[in-house]
Amino acid sequence: MAGVLADFPFISCDFFGGEVKRCTAFVLTHAHKDHMAGLAQMSIMRPIYCSEITRAILLVDAAFAHLAPCLRALPLDEPTTIPVPFEYGAGQSVSLTFLDANHVPGAVMALLEGPKSTTLYTGDFRLTGEDIDAHPMLASKHIDRLYIDTTFCTPKAARFPDRDEACVRVVDLAQKHLAAHPSNDVHVACDMLGLERVLLAVAMATGCKIHVTPELLARTAAVDPAIAEHLTLDAASTRVHACDNGLFEVMRRGQAPRLHCRHDSHRRPLLFIKPSTLWFVKQSVPSDFDRAVRDEFGLVHVLYAIHASMEEVRSFVTRLRPRTVTAFVPPADIDGTRALQRSQRLLESWLPRCSPSVTASGSAPPPLPPLPSPAAVMGTQPSEPSSPSLLLPAPATARDPADALARTPSPPPKRMRPVLAAPVQGSSAFAAAWLDD
Repeated sequence: MAGVLADFPFISCDFFGGEVKRCTAFVLTHAHKDHMAGLAQMSIMRPIYCSEITRAILLVDAAFAHLAPCLRALPLDEPTTIPVPFEYGAGQSVSLTFLDANHVPGAVMALLEGPKSTTLYTGDFRLTGEDIDAHPMLASKHIDRLYIDTTFCTPKAARFPDRDEACVRVVDLAQKHLAAHPSNDVHVACDMLGLERVLLAVAMATGCKIHVTPELLARTAAVDPAIAEHLTLDAASTRVHACDNGLFEVMRRGQAPRLHCRHDSHRRPLLFIKPSTLWFVKQSVPSDFDRAVRDEFGLVHVLYAIHASMEEVRSFVTRLRPRTVTAFVPPADIDGTRALQRSQRLLESWLPRCSPSVTASGSAPPPLPPLPSPAAVMGTQPSEPSSPSLLLPAPATARDPADALARTPSPPPKRMRPVLAAPVQGSSAFAAAWLDD
């Protein structure tokens, strides 16, 4: 869940609706829609702390223009003082420091230090214990409460490939398809915030600018103008596209994919590549994680992870050694409250091995225990919920080299991870794209 932090009840993280409107400060970790519930409807002018990139992304969308006076962009690794309301401690203050979350452009973790407690709220992240060692500020802190992203904290998602490796796979697919015939086109499903690295890699390797929508071009320019230079609004000038993700539903209905942006697309064999994680965790097996996989409708999937794997979550928790740890996202391969409880039990099972009461301060953390099997975790009976620390709740043609890819069953219609606590209404899709993997 996202909302008010237990030790800082006047600060809300990644939730902006309902009763939290009475908070005096807000934190937005990144510009994905499931972390922005109620943001577009905010009318009370209270400070909203975010990164400079997140602020820039919001302000290219008219739905958030009225928030411009409230958006306080903070640099990384520099503490900022937030005043404490009188009723929570006259004359006191809280230090807020943003740390790089390695999730999507502009994504941050929030480190909150008060008179009696230090809390780290990761938001969505992809980091390991080694990243803590490389960060002097984080490595030196004793964390009382850790709220951690557990989107893929499940045995099936024990390990993910490196993102650079995923980019290489996407580039290889695109280059081979384009080289096979001069009329071949490629579509890379990269409309979600966080896939800019894939767009840049494909554009530079193929020498083609990538045709995108005006919305995606505007958002990318806000993220990094240098990447936006590799994009174009001229569909006829390129053979590489990221402009029409509705093609996915067309292919699932068994129809041949055709680009709406080209009148001659019926004569141009199209390779549709989707970088993602959720499809692999829900529809595939771990042995497929390191290769491209074609489903029965011809859509080619490449695992590109912007969330931490189970092993990375465990490494992070074990190295950080918080006093308490709370899972705030149910694992993506399981539904319901029990999934969150199972994640919570996993996190707590790692604490005795790294708690300050067990491991002397400054000593090296013990070796990580073996990962549990899926049956060992999924077969356990759900325990009572932990006390909440957050208060709110087409088959390829013969000239398509990708035809040799493994074929697996197509996924059912995509079920989005639900918005936390309340739905968002009125925000546009491009500035706050759904985080589906």
